Amino acid sequence: MLSNKNFSVKLVHCGNKNIVNPKNTINTRNRFLMPMGIFAMANLLKQYEYCVEIVHLDLENASSLGEVLNLSTIDAIGFDCHWIGQSPAVLDSARWIKKRNSSIFIFLGGYSASFFAREILEDYPYIDAVVRGDGEYPLLMLCKTLNLKKHNKTSGMLMTNPLKNVPNLVWKEADGKVVKNPFAYWGTRKEMEKLDFADVRLLRNWEHYRDLSKYWSRFSPINSLPLFFLEIGRGCQYNCTFCGGNARAQICINNRKGQVIRSIDSVISIIKKGISFGYSSFFSCFEFEQSDDWYSELFAKIRKEKINISYGYESWRLPSRRLIHAMAESCEHGIFTISPDSADIDIRKKNKDLRLFYSNRQLENCLDAIGKKQNLRVQLYFAYFLPFDTSVTVFKTMKYIARLFYKYSRFTEIFYMALVPDPGSSIFLYPDQYDIHISVRHFKDYVRAFTSTQDSHPARESSHGFPLLFKPAGMSEPDAANLAKKINLFNHLFSFSHSVCQIMETVKRTDIITEFLQKNDFLFTVTEDNEVTPDTIRSVLFEINRTYLQEDRQIVKLIQREYEEITHKHSKKRGKLNEVKDEGIVIIPEDKKEKLMSAIKKDDQNQQIEFDF
Repeated sequence: MLSNKNFSVKLVHCGNKNIVNPKNTINTRNRFLMPMGIFAMANLLKQYEYCVEIVHLDLENASSLGEVLNLSTIDAIGFDCHWIGQSPAVLDSARWIKKRNSSIFIFLGGYSASFFAREILEDYPYIDAVVRGDGEYPLLMLCKTLNLKKHNKTSGMLMTNPLKNVPNLVWKEADGKVVKNPFAYWGTRKEMEKLDFADVRLLRNWEHYRDLSKYWSRFSPINSLPLFFLEIGRGCQYNCTFCGGNARAQICINNRKGQVIRSIDSVISIIKKGISFGYSSFFSCFEFEQSDDWYSELFAKIRKEKINISYGYESWRLPSRRLIHAMAESCEHGIFTISPDSADIDIRKKNKDLRLFYSNRQLENCLDAIGKKQNLRVQLYFAYFLPFDTSVTVFKTMKYIARLFYKYSRFTEIFYMALVPDPGSSIFLYPDQYDIHISVRHFKDYVRAFTSTQDSHPARESSHGFPLLFKPAGMSEPDAANLAKKINLFNHLFSFSHSVCQIMETVKRTDIITEFLQKNDFLFTVTEDNEVTPDTIRSVLFEINRTYLQEDRQIVKLIQREYEEITHKHSKKRGKLNEVKDEGIVIIPEDKKEKLMSAIKKDDQNQQIEFDF
């Protein structure tokens, strides 16, 4: 009988670190966190006695892949290429490996790789195959085939096209011809119930991964608790324009025409297993028409069984009062992530599936309900440039964000993010229908966009580490770039939260920040990654105070105090106390600057500033 124990498979995750090309490193939270299915696929291979290990390159303290992977003992390496931003590091790593050991079978998987499977195999000769869609059973079949091929080669036997029977596989024949096997497998509920999504010990350095996996929030203590991602189900029944996982994209990427929803008991078992490994907070991003009932029942069972956890819930619609109450009663701490996308109702209607739509009044009613729960917090996500966005709708959204911040900052944090066109999304497939100009049409376009060079950085034009890959068709490139920079600055101003709120309170207007940005253009002196420094923020806030409040001395002191607190934290992180660089915009004339700084020094040093927000 053929043994699987001698067949070695490594499932490799390229996160933020590119070991092969260290210059091409961009830090984002989603690249660090691994897709949820990796543990399940590795566990399935383990059940069939394959020698399998998950390797997360961000966790490796190495200057070369050769220090991480012993290429002489590995038969196959699979890279997840789920998020399109991973592609440069994945390709660099695969090319490096194939150059040093051409006998290793290299395959990719994940949403982005699945969508661009044929292009990847045609353009990158060092990639041998792509597993499209749900990968558990196809990966098992692929390893079985490769192991049999290895055995036959050793014994002198030959096999004809052994890969042709692996479902969902796209691969190359000896002459380079790309073959797409039938898209015959997608996980059913019964199959998903059997999978183990929490066999974290298959990950090398799993304790380190656990300790670094935290909720991306300023709110404590949930931002310091080990975070585990839950696989509630698969598929989508909605069609939002910008999402690469919408219902239409699911058909293309996964051949999935509906949704699969796991039982509450199976999810509870994964939560308990996660707890046994030291995880204490859990996150889910999956909804369906009856999901409020499902999650309310999940939380009720968590409470009944006295499972002590915190929870992050990404809500595609507005959570009901029942669901809000259920989370508050069942979890130590909770965060709802809600994505209004735009403050403009017409823009929201044109981009969000109407079954998920809500008005601004409904949003604020929901925030009022969440605010009554002392252990719950909220993250709000807005996006630019959405299809049909204009400078008017962008500034309208910024004004609304400022209003929400002033009203709800006690328990809410707000993000205005650059939208990246997901492969397979409606705006990617049909840009002309959505009045946008898109600069990425093929896999290699994304690779180019996310690859750093000495002369350019992919994060230069956006506020969250992503390049501006598309814009409204009627907006010029310079106007789009300038608007993106203003949004970037707008986002960073709220890091001085007390100063911003005090300015709004004193002026009696929440739109004062946006009005100032709209009227003023700035000469940006930025670092390589388009960083807005504390010096930049302080200068802008000083100028707003001068323009609207005739240099209110209390606000000057408040700005300076927040500046010192923030720079102290930054310098501690860098291990260089009191060595903050003076970078960014300087928009205050030197004589005004000296006047403001002297006002700080002359004021009574013992006078206290009250923080009301």
